[in-house]
Amino acid sequence: MLFRRRTFKGTWALDGKGNVCRTYVGDLPPDTTNPSCAPIVSRKVGEIWKSKDGTRTSTLQAGVQ
Repeated sequence: MLFRRRTFKGTWALDGKGNVCRTYVGDLPPDTTNPSCAPIVSRKVGEIWKSKDGTRTSTLQAGVQ
């Protein structure tokens, strides 16, 4: 199965309770609420992880804005 890379736009903010909240503008990632809040997790450049439901993979890249 071939997956297409997608880009989503919006803003993010820390809620003061240990969560990062993303508010999307335009299209939303599949099965995502708006805003979408989740606990802050420390990641390192180059680290790859899967979404909680295992359907998406994310990578932290240096220099990407």
